[in-house]
Amino acid sequence: MVIYRENNKANHLWDAGITYLISNNIQLDATVGTSITTGQDILISTGVSFRIPN
Repeated sequence: MVIYRENNKANHLWDAGITYLISNNIQLDATVGTSITTGQDILISTGVSFRIPN
């Protein structure tokens, strides 16, 4: 396994996301992005967050 390679190039991304608060304790997240350097790298992510009341 090689962690550091001599010829690695940086890959820069941009992304944008939204959040939607379903209730005071539950939130939905979505993100979309792409590479701005080389290739057609696409980033898509979703998530759910919840708060545990005290």
